[in-house]
Amino acid sequence: MPLNIGLENEAALNAIKEYNTLVIQRNKYLDEATPDNPIVKEANRQIQQIKSSLTESLQRNITNLELARRKATAQLGGSESMISKIPSQEKLFRSIERQQQIKENLYLLLLQKREEAAISMEITSEKARVIDRAFIFKKPVAPKKLVILTIALLSGILIPFAIIYLKQLLQSTLVTRSDITKLTQLPVIAEIPRLKNKQNNLISFNDVSPMAEAFRILVTNLKFLLPKKDSPHIIMVSSSVKGEGKTFISTNLSMILGSSRDKVLVIGADVRNPQLQRYNPMMKSAKGLTEYLSNEETTLEEIIHPSGYNNDCDFIYSGSIPPNPTDLLQSQRFDELLSTIKDLNKYKYIVLDTAPLLLVTDSFLIANKSDVLIYVTRSEVTEMKYIEFLNHSVEDGKLKNIGIILNGVEESNFGYGNKFGYGYQAEEKKWWQKLF
Repeated sequence: MPLNIGLENEAALNAIKEYNTLVIQRNKYLDEATPDNPIVKEANRQIQQIKSSLTESLQRNITNLELARRKATAQLGGSESMISKIPSQEKLFRSIERQQQIKENLYLLLLQKREEAAISMEITSEKARVIDRAFIFKKPVAPKKLVILTIALLSGILIPFAIIYLKQLLQSTLVTRSDITKLTQLPVIAEIPRLKNKQNNLISFNDVSPMAEAFRILVTNLKFLLPKKDSPHIIMVSSSVKGEGKTFISTNLSMILGSSRDKVLVIGADVRNPQLQRYNPMMKSAKGLTEYLSNEETTLEEIIHPSGYNNDCDFIYSGSIPPNPTDLLQSQRFDELLSTIKDLNKYKYIVLDTAPLLLVTDSFLIANKSDVLIYVTRSEVTEMKYIEFLNHSVEDGKLKNIGIILNGVEESNFGYGNKFGYGYQAEEKKWWQKLF
């Protein structure tokens, strides 16, 4: 018998469950015994008993449901009677609503008409009245021409001076020769002009350009710093930081020294950042200083190469970049190299292109082996505080016999009248360049 028949009688539901359980149990007994078996008969008796009680319970439930149905029917009749009265009330409400809408529309129309009348009155009324007739002066009251001209004149005078003062106040790099002389007592032995866009980096034979003349002045002043001796002079070229033109100065200095038929040897002692090979890219893989210092089997003849620009100028390139540059440069092998070159009695000048002094200690290891130190600075690049570092190094005895070069100087910033060219190929200036 199914349980989900919509009954709310808990006793009837329990009786149905018990009835179903006994029927299932009896059917199991019949699978193994006959209907005449006492157990089967007892099960049938219990089933009949539960069935009788269940019938009575369901009959009572039917009676209760019938009573509930009659009560619901009575309530439904009352509700229908109330609903029949609704149309008359709704008719009354709708009549009231229509009256309210009519009055509301009438009120909005009157309000709109009032606003339109107010706007119309504002348009037709006078905005202003003439109280007195206007008159004009013979001269304009403003702006005052004299005041404007005075302000313009004063601004034209003061603003350039203010700009120049601020520029000098905020300037942290060296620009002219005087910037160096204010900071140190060390001599400035040359000013090298800034290269033009299409100008060659290397000085050629019999060159009469301002660049070549500047290097000739450098050589002349350099000879006053060199000691009097018969053995080769060792010239060390260094700077504060990278990018100030050490290799450029070393290479062109060797060209000028070699132009007088004196043999010159340039050694690329900056083994951390070799730059000497850039003037001869074919020699990038050539044996150089690193190979000689790290391998005792490498001979001097293997690392000396002709410059390719001057027959009296030879190069020892830096070679490969070693993992221990400081150890190599302070080794006995480096001292032996310089001694061997001196013993050859072939070169009058040995130029050492070294690493920056401010960044590494390599150059300080070489400084005591040189006769003179050329300290390269660059206009608008070298910081003024680097000169203070140079002064401290001299005071501490780390450096000696120093000559400073100011490289990359603009034509307008030369210290001694170098604006005027002199030579067979002196450049002819444009008329507007002569004015400025």
